[in-house]
Amino acid sequence: MIFFTLIQEIVKMMNWEVLLVLSISTCLGITIGALPGLTATMGIALLTGLTYKIPTSLAIPLLMGIYVGAIYGGSISAVLINIPGTGAAAATALDGFPLAQKGEALTALNATRWASGIGTAIGLFALIGFAPLISRIAEKAFASPEFFLLAMFGIIICGSLTAGEKPIKGWIAGFMGIMLSCVGIEE
Repeated sequence: MIFFTLIQEIVKMMNWEVLLVLSISTCLGITIGALPGLTATMGIALLTGLTYKIPTSLAIPLLMGIYVGAIYGGSISAVLINIPGTGAAAATALDGFPLAQKGEALTALNATRWASGIGTAIGLFALIGFAPLISRIAEKAFASPEFFLLAMFGIIICGSLTAGEKPIKGWIAGFMGIMLSCVGIEE
């Protein structure tokens, strides 16, 4: 039953509008990832505003294309100039840049392209296979006490990450953030 539904959804996604949006957003994502300092997450954050007025059937592929393209694009600057465009490309800089110095940059870029494609496919199939199971576990495992403990853990981490020996500043900032996030909650 789930497999049949999955095939139906894939067929629905194979229209020219979705494929065009996915192609353009992937190219844009590669550009964002290749620029050091603009990560995949930053690309998503910057371009999420574009998705407010378009249908969900186009907005989700747009964001997916940007993210996947940016993850791959980070390897381009890692190989060519030894500056990873994204955090995921840090290991690529260790192996790819020495190959580029030997004149084998095209070989390194082809390897990163293949690795990114294979990794994306494996990740997609893992998501399709395990997302329903994980969501059912999360629904049963997380109730109000767990969310409270998660929030307290975040505040404790805020205190421990602050510079200096006074974690109270981080704790106060964490509590203020939680208080601001609770404004307007409705159940």
